[in-house]
Amino acid sequence: MHVLNVQAMTEMILTQLMRLTDQYPLTTEDISLITMASSLHDIGKIAIPEEILNKPGRFTDEEFAIMKTHSAVGSDMLDDLELYKDEKLVRVARDICRWHHERWDGRGYPDGLAGDDIPISAQVVALADVYDALTSRRVYKPPFSHEEALRMIREGECGAFNPLILECLEAVADDLEKRLNHGITGREISIDSLHLSEATLDNGDAEASSRTLELLDYERMKYHFFASMSNEVQFEFTEEPPMIVLSDWSDHKLDLPEIIMDPYNDEAFCATFGQENLQKLSRLLRATAIDDPVVDMEMEATVGGETRWFHVLARALWSGPSDPVYLGSIGKLIDIDDRQAELIDLQFKAYHDPLTEVVNGAFARKVIAERLGAEGECDRHRDRHVLALCDLDFFKQANDTYGHQFGDRVLKHFAERLQESVRGEDVVARVGGDEFLLCMECPVDPRPLIDRIHQSLEGDFEGFPLSVSMGVAVTDGVARDYDELFRRADVALYHKKRGGRSGYVFYDDLDEEERDSLLEEAHTALSGIDRDESDQ
Repeated sequence: MHVLNVQAMTEMILTQLMRLTDQYPLTTEDISLITMASSLHDIGKIAIPEEILNKPGRFTDEEFAIMKTHSAVGSDMLDDLELYKDEKLVRVARDICRWHHERWDGRGYPDGLAGDDIPISAQVVALADVYDALTSRRVYKPPFSHEEALRMIREGECGAFNPLILECLEAVADDLEKRLNHGITGREISIDSLHLSEATLDNGDAEASSRTLELLDYERMKYHFFASMSNEVQFEFTEEPPMIVLSDWSDHKLDLPEIIMDPYNDEAFCATFGQENLQKLSRLLRATAIDDPVVDMEMEATVGGETRWFHVLARALWSGPSDPVYLGSIGKLIDIDDRQAELIDLQFKAYHDPLTEVVNGAFARKVIAERLGAEGECDRHRDRHVLALCDLDFFKQANDTYGHQFGDRVLKHFAERLQESVRGEDVVARVGGDEFLLCMECPVDPRPLIDRIHQSLEGDFEGFPLSVSMGVAVTDGVARDYDELFRRADVALYHKKRGGRSGYVFYDDLDEEERDSLLEEAHTALSGIDRDESDQ
């Protein structure tokens, strides 16, 4: 927030200074340029050790000497830029970086400049920097009130300033407090900086301009209201110098500073968003066109040690229609983790049985059908799959004797035993009241596997005996079709239950007469054998 406040205050004081005097030949373009460049005033602090930057107590002489180097370090960083260092914006930013700690009486640093030897841009940013430091909470002090900060500046407690700039500060003091308290920052076009001289406007133009300004003010108010409601983090990224400026919510939302130099190589920034995500976003932005510059994506970020989902909406900035050069981007990050968690929860509920939390029959069918693939896409032997239907014998007794809550515990226990008996990638699903499905890839003879699983399932649960009947079908010699594979396992299960429970039958072990006779029955196992015959 410090950077944004400095931008806002810089713009207000410069606009007032242009009204007050022609001693400094400022134009609205100059004001916009200085305001933008002011965001770089403290970039040299990246070279200051963190233990000094965040020290809660008073600096030692040695520590203060180290801290004072940041202004020269920042200007040197901009001087060392290979590209764009001669651009006006960079030159202005360089002046601000180096001289925003100089004072009117020559008692500042690093060069001891005095009076108007200090560029007007640096003079104004110096005052804005001091005011915001006074009115903001720091590790070494609580915030001062607006009125107390003004008194301290007027009485020279923070160094000497240009009397004209102090006069401008007094003139905008009331509006300043209002703007900063409402979060109106230097990122938007100031209404004051858009005012046109009445001498150059006739009445019609003045009325039109007034209406335009009112609309702009309304849009600015609306923008800030919705931004605060959504808790979004806005950002501006420049390619040269490589830098990202984060807005209001960055400090407590992402635990990141407002300005990050060379973000793609910054350890904290990359740890938050991940190198892969950042590289993907960069590729997408660079792949845009001038007439289609927007990127819309979602990414994970690590905030406070926890993974959260963010919606990223970004717009690439290009130099112009002729041989466009990528300049950077603007955009916003919106925390959608709560929404994402709700979506994941809904998806889980849609695909899983609510009692046992294994997948449901519909989702199992989808997954297994995809794994079976088309007839010509698989090696019949290497891609052999086994589908087994498992039925809890005498489960009705559990409900009738011990009650339905006990019956629910039996089912949950049985589902856990099933999951423990197979691999993580195998499918375990509940497809009926006490009927479950297993589907596994098994390139070898499946009989030892089925025998091991069956033995692991039988036993007892809280004194209730667990007896299990299984029907098994294999993809050998059958079209790779889920419905046909399921039907065959169902027929095998029916045969097992009719012939005596507790055990398993492979469909391939049935002879033609047994298969045909079962297919002529009114129903098979899952269609209701236990509902027609008591499991006594």
